[in-house]
Amino acid sequence: MQLSAFPFSTILFDLDGTLVDSAPDVLEAIAAVLRDAGDPVPRMELSIIGPPLEGIFREVCPDADEAKIARHVAAFRDLYFGGTFPQSTPYPGIFALLERLRAKGCRLFVATHKPEAAAQRMLTLKGFMPFLEGVGCTDSLPDRQLCKKDIIRLLMERHALDPASMVMVGDTALDIRGGNEQGIATIAALYGYGDKAKLLAERPRYLTDDPEWRTLRKAE
Repeated sequence: MQLSAFPFSTILFDLDGTLVDSAPDVLEAIAAVLRDAGDPVPRMELSIIGPPLEGIFREVCPDADEAKIARHVAAFRDLYFGGTFPQSTPYPGIFALLERLRAKGCRLFVATHKPEAAAQRMLTLKGFMPFLEGVGCTDSLPDRQLCKKDIIRLLMERHALDPASMVMVGDTALDIRGGNEQGIATIAALYGYGDKAKLLAERPRYLTDDPEWRTLRKAE
């Protein structure tokens, strides 16, 4: 599909695995937390990245109780979120896409499960903030943990967004499910971390194999 024919004017991007290849820093921090706690470090697939931290640590520590999961999450936050994400890099071609979308008059946002302070920090350090009108995160409302559907709805309310003009771009089933549940179009970023079969099972409207959308097409 040519970008000139793309029918949406408001694009919401996931962050990890969609805008930024953050896996090296994330996996290294998870492993460090487990080693420091004396826990075994399992072989970790990239598909664990994307859900909230509690879900990630439940997957890598299936026998841990909730108290231990909470300690691991706190340790990860201390280790990872205050850093500079040195091994995390924007995907090749992603800035070219953002430039083209901005030139087309599109409004650009990020909807991520990352906590807001960390998301804002990463987006600033990696050069994304000048492109973005807003950022929605899992903790963007006090005393609540928002799922992707909630984050999308929050951005809609804060920025008076029309769902008919919106599309959610993400690399995990949670991204596509959240967009579908909120009644907006979705693009599955197949180049990211998510399991392809699970992504397709959520019935995205569009697919792309690359961050610059050279292969953007309607899902079959």
